[in-house]
Amino acid sequence: MEEIDVAFAPVRSGHVAFDGVWFKLKGAQIVLLVAFNPKTLDVINAVWGEEEDSYGYEALIAKVTGQMGIDKIKAIYSDGDNGFLKARTKIFPHIPYQVCVFHKELRMGQIVPGDFDEIYNMWNDAGLSLFSYKNEKREFDQMLAINPDTCFVAIYKNRIIGSIFGTTNGCRGFIFHLAVHPD
Repeated sequence: MEEIDVAFAPVRSGHVAFDGVWFKLKGAQIVLLVAFNPKTLDVINAVWGEEEDSYGYEALIAKVTGQMGIDKIKAIYSDGDNGFLKARTKIFPHIPYQVCVFHKELRMGQIVPGDFDEIYNMWNDAGLSLFSYKNEKREFDQMLAINPDTCFVAIYKNRIIGSIFGTTNGCRGFIFHLAVHPD
């Protein structure tokens, strides 16, 4: 990718989007982790991996920051993948971050890790009895890691107005953090 930058000298906006694209190769699944400029759709760099995990994203982020310089990155975007979020927290803790709107809509109300602050504020507004922000965040991350397909939010006019977390112990189902914004 560096050769392409030298040959074409692309102008970078400072905005970087990260995503994983899965392929089947000889019966195995592999992922291409890609960093691109969301304004021009130019690929900045990419790495192959077996998992969409923090190690792969850390390798990709190292390549991107080596090419662009971390001080040139103004904002970052992703689909809310846990592997990326872990790498982002480690390397880009102060760079503005947003979950990709397309990926959020694609999940049709399914919670992604980047939603926590908005959900936590909605819980407070709804009068839910909560522990500290830190404890709630830890439990939120654990719930999503174990039950990513049973945690949902209600969205109205691009705002989270409700939540429901479902889980099971193998015999029984449980509902946690059922809340609706009072407005």
